[in-house]
Amino acid sequence: MVNAVQSPSAQLQTVQPQAAENSTVQAQPQRVITVDDHQFDELIMNSELPVLVDIWAPWCGPCRLVSPVVDAIASTYKGRLQVAKLNVDENPDTATRYEVRSIPTLLLFEQGQVVERLTGAVTRSRLTEMVEQHLA
Repeated sequence: MVNAVQSPSAQLQTVQPQAAENSTVQAQPQRVITVDDHQFDELIMNSELPVLVDIWAPWCGPCRLVSPVVDAIASTYKGRLQVAKLNVDENPDTATRYEVRSIPTLLLFEQGQVVERLTGAVTRSRLTEMVEQHLA
């Protein structure tokens, strides 16, 4: 685990420029969205599907290990689970709101409430187990 370092910057940085133009949220190939502090409630709290949020930072080694696992989960549960990523350096308000002390932190939301939390470099089997418990 890596302790989160927060920067004052809170602007959205998009991940995939080929996604819909003029949109502040852009889809990655596996339907992973990138969210920021300003749109978090709209996209996560109001989602009809359960939402897995990966709170990460680009300098975080364990975050880079978890990223392909999160992408695989997004592909596996496409249509049943929304997956989002939030860069903690650019979005400190949301990280503070959910008491994120270390990254990566994975939060699973159902009906706007955190129902499960994992911290650190988790395996695909552990993440799958967590998701399955809430999709059954």
